[in-house]
Amino acid sequence: MPGIIWNGYLFLNGGQKMVTEPLAEPSLQKGWEIFTSRPISLVFSLIFAVVICVFSFFLLTFPVIAAYGYAIKHSRREEYFIDLNAIFRTISLLSRGIKIYFGQSYVFGFLGILPTAILLFIPVVPIMISTNQEAFIVSLVLEILWIPTFFLAGAFMFYGYPHLVATNKGRDSIRYAFSMGKSKLLATMGKGFLIIFPFPGWIIHFFMIFSYPILASWAIASTDDPVRTHEDTRGRGEVTFAKLFLTLLLAGAMFCIIYFFAWWWGGVGFFIGLGLSLFLAIIFTSRISR
Repeated sequence: MPGIIWNGYLFLNGGQKMVTEPLAEPSLQKGWEIFTSRPISLVFSLIFAVVICVFSFFLLTFPVIAAYGYAIKHSRREEYFIDLNAIFRTISLLSRGIKIYFGQSYVFGFLGILPTAILLFIPVVPIMISTNQEAFIVSLVLEILWIPTFFLAGAFMFYGYPHLVATNKGRDSIRYAFSMGKSKLLATMGKGFLIIFPFPGWIIHFFMIFSYPILASWAIASTDDPVRTHEDTRGRGEVTFAKLFLTLLLAGAMFCIIYFFAWWWGGVGFFIGLGLSLFLAIIFTSRISR
């Protein structure tokens, strides 16, 4: 019988059943291209998402994560430097996503994200209770728990949440995350390390700076970008000597900027240099990708 597949479901005679085909693999390059085409609206919606989490005492964190993925997937290219219509539209998408994924995001969060967070912070507990040598040794031994934590974080964030955004099924997303994570064990653990490595050092700002382009990439991976579908993309993604040289030159310039500000102004200068270099990188990559 004829049917159509949409968002991971097979619709047939008015009903639906789950299909086994995995979602599209996240593409960091695609995510970065989309980010550079709508950076202001996505950054404003990210700030709005953080504000919601803080003012709700982080009780809305689970639906906000899914809602932000929903907002990125359905966002549109900005037409101006500060496109207020795009900003308000993306923020409204975030608010709508919270309503859509409210219930199932808690199912997914309590079964997957919360246990992962507990495993992450267990090694810190002994040194929070006591500062003696024995507590430090116990903390070091317990850090073995970070190995499965890397896997769980990578599986749930890179496979589970995209599946939740596509299907709005919490338990199915947990199973899907484990299935896909086990099939790509080392890659999943590496992605999980990228997400959670700042937290043991309490460097929360690094989480947003380094993880944002990666999280943006998986958020739009399971859907086609309607803006770029009909554009001519010939030559994009091809690695040439010129592109490689420009990439190395950009990396060197970013390093010099960060080093200069850190040497001149200490820790504050480091963050200023990091922000300035990332801003220049966004402008540079958006220009060369056209």
